[in-house]
Amino acid sequence: MRIPLLQGAPTSSQGEFSLPRQLLSSWSVWVGLVLLALILVFWPWQQEFLWNDGDVVFPVKALRYKAFWDPPAEARVDVVRLLSQVVALALLIFVAFRFEQGRRSPGWRPRQKGMPYSEADWTAEIKERDRGGPYPCPACDRRGFYGPRSDEDGRRYRLCNFCGFMQNVGEAYVDMRPCVHKCGKVKAFAGAPYVTWVRPEQTTYLCEFCGEETDLADSLDSSPALDQHHPWWAVPQEFSRAEFVRFWLNNGAPGEVYL
Repeated sequence: MRIPLLQGAPTSSQGEFSLPRQLLSSWSVWVGLVLLALILVFWPWQQEFLWNDGDVVFPVKALRYKAFWDPPAEARVDVVRLLSQVVALALLIFVAFRFEQGRRSPGWRPRQKGMPYSEADWTAEIKERDRGGPYPCPACDRRGFYGPRSDEDGRRYRLCNFCGFMQNVGEAYVDMRPCVHKCGKVKAFAGAPYVTWVRPEQTTYLCEFCGEETDLADSLDSSPALDQHHPWWAVPQEFSRAEFVRFWLNNGAPGEVYL
């Protein structure tokens, strides 16, 4: 079951890559536009003109400029030839674009929220993260917060810092509880204090910023996913991996693909 979004909050459709952005960032499309411009520029040179030298009319395959020669007696504009070249170019661009998008976005998505999560799944997510990511959270569908992780004890898990979805390898998923310690040392990323997600059965937790053990009840905060005014809703969703790395680096977080 997905986390319900409040009215007025951005929907998951905003996290999808828009077609105009894909086209503008595609090398195949830009190469195709250059080739199309060349076809149009040199199109007159491809036409067959009938040249009249006063005694006889004969075809020539060149553009005769009026400043140097008399205009041709008549010209047969080969529109069919032009259209065939444009159609052929469009087909080549389409094939190259699909190939490019297939390499950029292999269509892989993380396993869904309620499904078992194995060591192989975690390894696959690590590889996909390094290959292209970031990918949307299986619970809230947001990008830039979800990904596979590990800690110093060797625990391997996946976590979303936006909605609190967490799942250890080999275990069922858990909806964590959001906490922000009132110590005043909690760092802010992208306009909001960092959220520490705590398991539901915990009553205390260790603040990683001040090192103090604190009661859960004194630090409970609203989940960004359920607060339509939370600044993290403004985090762009159409970014590539490299763009997200720069985004988090510019917003106080380490240069990682997700927070």
